[in-house]
Amino acid sequence: MLQEKKSFFEIILNIGACNDDSEALRLKKSSLIIVPLIIGPAAFIWGILYVFLDQYLSASIPLSLFLIYGIFIPVKI
Repeated sequence: MLQEKKSFFEIILNIGACNDDSEALRLKKSSLIIVPLIIGPAAFIWGILYVFLDQYLSASIPLSLFLIYGIFIPVKI
């Protein structure tokens, strides 16, 4: 099971990488994928907390960031 998780993360980190890419370029491409995967859910939670506090304008910023990342990741796949 651990091997399956490792292979899943390797697949996600290698999205957009080509076989002839250098290690530096692979690192840049994988960081472009991993940052939205970390920040996206955090922005969603942040925005929902603002919604529960009836701060709709403040909630629009992190929720729009979540939507932008939600559009960005499938485009990269």
